[in-house]
Amino acid sequence: MAAKKKTKVAFGAKAAFVRGLPRETPAKEVVSQAAKKGLKLSENYVYTIRSAGTSKAAKGKPGPKTARKGKPGRKAAASNGMTPPEAQLRAAIADLGLVRASEILEGVKATIRGR
Repeated sequence: MAAKKKTKVAFGAKAAFVRGLPRETPAKEVVSQAAKKGLKLSENYVYTIRSAGTSKAAKGKPGPKTARKGKPGRKAAASNGMTPPEAQLRAAIADLGLVRASEILEGVKATIRGR
C-alpha cells in the first residue's frame, strides 16, 4: 500500500477558503467542502475565522479613545520585557530572514574584533 503524499497548502489558503463561502453556510458544510478540495479543517476553525472577520478593527471602526499612560516623550518597554531597540532588532531580523541577519551579525563581530 502506497503512503499518502502530503501536499503543502499555501499560507492563508484555508482562511481564504472559509471567507470565500457565504457566512450562512453551516460549519459542517464548510468542513465537508474543504475536505473535497483536500483541505483539513475543523468546525472550530471555521467559527474562529468567521469571528475574526466581525471585529471592530476588521470593519474599520475606530476603537475607544483612551489616554496614554506613562511619562510623555518616553517609549515604554514592550509587554514582553524587550526594550525598543531589541524589538526593532527582532523586527529587522524577521524582515531580512535569519540566515542573512546571521551573516550581517558575523560581519559586525569581525569589525568589532578588528578594532
